[in-house]
Amino acid sequence: MEAGSIDQQLDAQAAAEQEAQAGGSMPGGMPATAAGGGGTSPLDVQDQARQFAEQYLAMDEGSRRKELIALKSSNPTLHAAVKQFMEEMRSQAGSQGVQQMYQSMQQGGQ
Repeated sequence: MEAGSIDQQLDAQAAAEQEAQAGGSMPGGMPATAAGGGGTSPLDVQDQARQFAEQYLAMDEGSRRKELIALKSSNPTLHAAVKQFMEEMRSQAGSQGVQQMYQSMQQGGQ
């Protein structure tokens, strides 16, 4: 269901971009590609979202919040995709941590 909602949002964004090919600069110093330039496809948006998610997860909490707020005001669809990727990455990291813990417990018990 989550992936479907991202696809729907990306499709809606692509349709909106085709209608509004005028383009403009984004506030907050974000790259122009994040604003949804005329030729951005849904896959491009997903790639951008994944890249932003990686960058934002490496930031401190305050900086991350500031960037997410700026992104939400300029591109709500990309913001939603970034949040989703961040959640998935956190979940994967948690799962990997649990697996490593079990592996170390098994190795220590042998």
